[in-house]
Amino acid sequence: DKEWEKWGARDPYYGVYSTNEFRKNKLNDETKKIFFRSGQDYVQKVMATLRTHIDQDINPREILDFGCGVGRLVIPFSRIAAKVTGIDVSVSMLLEAKRNCALESAMNVELLRSQDDSLSVINNRLYDLIHSYIVFQHIPVRRGERILLALLARLKPGGCGVLHFTYASAVSSKTSVAQKAKTWLRSNVTLVDRLVCLRRDIAGADPDMQ
Repeated sequence: DKEWEKWGARDPYYGVYSTNEFRKNKLNDETKKIFFRSGQDYVQKVMATLRTHIDQDINPREILDFGCGVGRLVIPFSRIAAKVTGIDVSVSMLLEAKRNCALESAMNVELLRSQDDSLSVINNRLYDLIHSYIVFQHIPVRRGERILLALLARLKPGGCGVLHFTYASAVSSKTSVAQKAKTWLRSNVTLVDRLVCLRRDIAGADPDMQ
């Protein structure tokens, strides 16, 4: 969570969509338009898929976007729903999302900071559509399972979940034993992970991105 706050403060658009054109030092009005247009295109694709395969009359009034970042998806969601809730762990990301929502007059968006895996910040509110994209891949599996259960508990009867998960490993057979050992240590030994993050801070390198 601390690393994601660093991304939010240092390079939020790249943290959301890791393409070099969205680096802070390259970001301008045109690249921002491209960034948000990609969100609009994505939401249109999601809704078309739901209407083709799930319910041709689907019209979600309340949408929850978990891991909303700077608002790339909550803004287009706000154009099709009565109310949208965006949740993120990074205060800096949420502040940028708030600015972007104001610029787009997305007044029906509520932005909240996730403070625990039970998502207590949204209490027992229920949603017609619960969504998360390119987020769970950055969360350890067991923690992700807890958050998933918390999300599903907020889904209205008859509602839909559009949730993106890693389902295979990109580690190839050519990966060295040493590299596999480093990956295992970082994933399973908290002290090793913290030391790696501290070294990145001292060197001025990008924050860690699981």
